[in-house]
Amino acid sequence: MRALKKLSELSDDYHILCGIRAELPHYVTYNGRKNLRSAQLDFVVISKKGIILIEVKNWSDKFYRETNKIRPHEQVDRAGRVLWIVIKTRWGWLKTQTPRVTSILLSIQGNMKCDPNYKFVNVCDLDRINYFIEKRKEELTDKDVEKLVTILKDHVSK
Repeated sequence: MRALKKLSELSDDYHILCGIRAELPHYVTYNGRKNLRSAQLDFVVISKKGIILIEVKNWSDKFYRETNKIRPHEQVDRAGRVLWIVIKTRWGWLKTQTPRVTSILLSIQGNMKCDPNYKFVNVCDLDRINYFIEKRKEELTDKDVEKLVTILKDHVSK
């Protein structure tokens, strides 16, 4: 997979978890309805730079506009919410201290744009993904990173 190969170029300071299955014990509200309980995440990168959720799409804008599939922006937004709740629940942070999850829609074809309806979903292409991750400011301690990796590796699909 091209995305994994590219992410593997990051230094050993970045923990790359693939195929995360995150499930909540109950449904939570998303867009005004209790309709969100689980998500399958392509990649989660954890480092002192933060928690970065990456959903990979090799779709064209035309493909997802012309099909009845869930919009990729919404898919990433939903997954980010589930991931944040899993971390919040397992970590025990107070609401104001729970680290944020940065959600990225990784457009392999490089032709997807940001959607103003999903303001917390970043869109990036394969050539710039590592730069996007590396340029971030540090948000977490080494201890935070260790704990997050421990929490999330339990959710890696086998």
